[in-house]
Amino acid sequence: MRRTQATDCRILPFDVAEVYAALLDCESYPRWWPAPLRVRVLKSTPDRVGSRIEVRPRGGWFTCEVSRIVPDKEIPIRYVEGVRRDTGRWTFEKLVQGSRPS
Repeated sequence: MRRTQATDCRILPFDVAEVYAALLDCESYPRWWPAPLRVRVLKSTPDRVGSRIEVRPRGGWFTCEVSRIVPDKEIPIRYVEGVRRDTGRWTFEKLVQGSRPS
């Protein structure tokens, strides 16, 4: 399987801790996740490890799962079903004016 690497970068007007808190609040995803990507929460655990969401962008779908959490540092995820089967991670760095993916 060919390796895919993708990075999305934009400055967010929130502190790093707020960004990670939003990413770990799976139940809120449908309220802020971009509509064209349609997201559905499949499982939400109290500590968030093992939480799963299904994402349906145009042309396919995938399910990802939080594999562990390093508070305010990174959230590694596994793509467990669908068109993707690999790993990824959310990381952000603090900026004077907010946060951005790192």
